[in-house]
Amino acid sequence: MAVSNNPGSNNPGSNNPASNNPGSNNPASMTFPGDMRLDVRLCPGSESRLVRVTARWRDDSTPSADAANGTAPPEPDEDRAVCNAGARFVAAIDAGLFQGPKDGQRAELLRTSARTDDDREYVDEWEMMTPPLDVEAFGLLARMIWATGAVALAIVQNAPEARLTVRDLEPSPRTERVPPWEVVSDGAGEKDVVVTVCFAADPPPEGVRATHATMKAWADVLAAGGFAAPSFPVSAALLSELGTELENEVFASFEALSVRREGWAALWTGLQRIHTHARIERVEIR
Repeated sequence: MAVSNNPGSNNPGSNNPASNNPGSNNPASMTFPGDMRLDVRLCPGSESRLVRVTARWRDDSTPSADAANGTAPPEPDEDRAVCNAGARFVAAIDAGLFQGPKDGQRAELLRTSARTDDDREYVDEWEMMTPPLDVEAFGLLARMIWATGAVALAIVQNAPEARLTVRDLEPSPRTERVPPWEVVSDGAGEKDVVVTVCFAADPPPEGVRATHATMKAWADVLAAGGFAAPSFPVSAALLSELGTELENEVFASFEALSVRREGWAALWTGLQRIHTHARIERVEIR
């Protein structure tokens, strides 16, 4: 059946503004449970940026003899490194999951480093260059890093201090865009689902590859907690299969998918770029 547009619905076709309740589906509000110190300094609006990201994790282990002697400090866990979340964020930008970037505009990872400081906190630093991007997109990056257990996060743009007026990532109120294709769902919530993109005609090979890349980037962000879920602050999903069943259909199978409508809206944004070259007739979520 077609999805509903009831206010507050978690259905992926809903076109209602995001809630601002603490712990809700608003990734930019940083209203997460727990304790993560947040320092955000960005220029307002949509522009290309050189940004430094620094994340910290508390080392709660007992210092070893080597560590106590100042040698062989423990290494940050790769799975929680900021460069891992950063790589997913860059892939999401390149896949077009945010408003702003156009075809051919890509983000770039410039430098990463990791160390353990005197306070026995793991510190990861990362620099990146982004194409024109709304500042609220950085809320997705912050949520992925928070989901790793970070205790502090700084996102600071390389710009004159006088221009750095954005101190949080609260999005401006807006109505989500309704996609130009039909969305058919059986009320997908927290369960195993198959998402099928149905084209009006057989798409060219580059259209299939672009759809695969968009679905994969979206799945990686879901798995890393980049969006909110209906009953938890961060999203979850396991991409179990990605392929082409019929010549005009691309599908992705997910296990334990849990995400609110803002996550679906990001997928619609990514697919919109493909739709301009290969018309999408409908998206099925079953």
